[in-house]
Amino acid sequence: MGDRSLYAVRDGDRVVALSEVLAVDDDQIKDNIFPVWNESLDRLHRIDLSSYRTLGNDYRMLVPLDRIPNIRDFYAFEQHVINGRRNRGLEMIKEWYEAPVFYFSNTSSLIASGETVPFPMTSVEKDFEAEFAFIVAREGRDLTRSEAIDSIMGVTCANDWSARDIQRKEVKIGLGPAKAKDFATSLGPWIITMDELIPRIREGVIDLPITASINGKVYSRNNLNSMYWTVGDLVSKASESTRVVPGDVIMSGTVGNGSLLESGGGPMGWLKKGDSVVIEIDGSVRLVNTVG
Repeated sequence: MGDRSLYAVRDGDRVVALSEVLAVDDDQIKDNIFPVWNESLDRLHRIDLSSYRTLGNDYRMLVPLDRIPNIRDFYAFEQHVINGRRNRGLEMIKEWYEAPVFYFSNTSSLIASGETVPFPMTSVEKDFEAEFAFIVAREGRDLTRSEAIDSIMGVTCANDWSARDIQRKEVKIGLGPAKAKDFATSLGPWIITMDELIPRIREGVIDLPITASINGKVYSRNNLNSMYWTVGDLVSKASESTRVVPGDVIMSGTVGNGSLLESGGGPMGWLKKGDSVVIEIDGSVRLVNTVG
């Protein structure tokens, strides 16, 4: 609203400033979002948002968090890995099944829903990657899978934008991806909190559908329950011999068929300037961006 940023909660179409619900100053919440959230969750469950003033339509969505210390982007959907390797004439390797792996993404190039994505000027093979992003709310080190799940605030949409022509050259060197991906990562806009997902969790596996659409046409459908590793596995691995801290983002990696790469650019070819890409989780969280 104006040039002021704030956190908000949503129930259906009703959006209310978190500061109003908790009767706490906006700046105090921004400086302490995770302690405030962890302490207020039970209270928020008991609150009826219909009794509070809404924000109306006079706001725009930002990246869900003010500060994100680290982004670890995993490679956890077997179908995506198999498809990508097959298109490069490669077989699967047994090491992939031994432990989940990730790379660090660029926290300085985050893109909010509604914004245009600035691809590298030299790239013509422009691609998207539909992913889940989990928000860490509690610090931990060497977490068990159970402890890892308990450390998560919730999940949101992510799009790991990729310049495939640049990536193809980088991976030949044996390091990266680097400039093929660090120009933009989209996150948001809303966070589905873990307490809302409890009825969908069975033995650590979460039932949560995701779709990707290009110019209004659904291109990909998948579900978090098809991920080879569990969310607990990913966060536990991230915390191995180091710390995960509040605000860290753990990305799942691309869902199966959640990119143009898997079909070699697909019948539609690569993305073009002006294309609209929408990543949607559970029909309630929509991450919308335009290719620049």
